Amino acid sequence: MFAVRTIRFFYGVVLIFSIFVLSGCGSPSAQNLLTEANDSNIERLANLYGRFQADHAWKGPTNEEEFRDYIDNAVPDFVKERIGFTSTEELFVSPRDDQPFKIRYEIVGSPRGCNEPAIFETDGRNGKKMVGFLNMVQREVDE
Repeated sequence: MFAVRTIRFFYGVVLIFSIFVLSGCGSPSAQNLLTEANDSNIERLANLYGRFQADHAWKGPTNEEEFRDYIDNAVPDFVKERIGFTSTEELFVSPRDDQPFKIRYEIVGSPRGCNEPAIFETDGRNGKKMVGFLNMVQREVDE
């Protein structure tokens, strides 16, 4: 019962926030917020991972094939367009080191959020690697 109330509360907060943003209460447009939250491949992948969790009882994809299939077939085209998605192949590669991202699969999240690191650069740049967390935070860390 508590879980149902928590989920309803969470979606209620999201709905209210969306109404304010979409009604233009002096805040940035929903499109601008979405673009800013997805301005790199690591951010896009981390956010799509979170979307996968939300659509699958808060369980992450089991492997890359399942994650790619979800992105290609379950994420609506208008969402892909708004987040700056170009292709699945490009999405899974870091433009900083031109290497495929390493991804932790099967991370369990929750409606209250998840701050697990999930997306990692392979080589990084200048001894630093970007890490994408599932709470919409990306950090550059030492090797």
